[in-house]
Amino acid sequence: MTIQEKIEEYDLFDQSITRHGILEHIRDYEVIGYLSGAEFDMEVQYIFKGCIKSDYKVKVDPKWFSMDDRLLDLERQDELDYPQAFVWGARHAVVYPGWTLTDDSEVLKNLEIEYGLKFYKIHFDTNAYDLTLIFHDLDVKPIKRIEKIKTPHNNG
Repeated sequence: MTIQEKIEEYDLFDQSITRHGILEHIRDYEVIGYLSGAEFDMEVQYIFKGCIKSDYKVKVDPKWFSMDDRLLDLERQDELDYPQAFVWGARHAVVYPGWTLTDDSEVLKNLEIEYGLKFYKIHFDTNAYDLTLIFHDLDVKPIKRIEKIKTPHNNG
């Protein structure tokens, strides 16, 4: 299966990233996605193996960026003096307009010569940040399936 096929199997387009970061052994980078479907939701783990570069940049407009800790807690939104700013407590970023995968560029070719390995670059464009990773391989696996409760209104 190609890297493209692995990403598309559990496609993050218009879905959510709930967590990401370098793993404890410092070689690989983990992205946890939350995919919402009609019948069930699913948490998926993407491990970008041999990640040699990560670039994270917040896209929140400066006028909506706040360090007020109340914005970390969704439960406080009903407070009268709750700040009017980006709500960090949502705990996810929507991958929209999407992601792009590159496997052929001058930068990647130079890295392949230097390391003796094939490299890929993925860019996640979300509502809150841009995340770009350069990596060697990818493992993708579902980690949790959340069945949706059927009610008379959504039972079909």
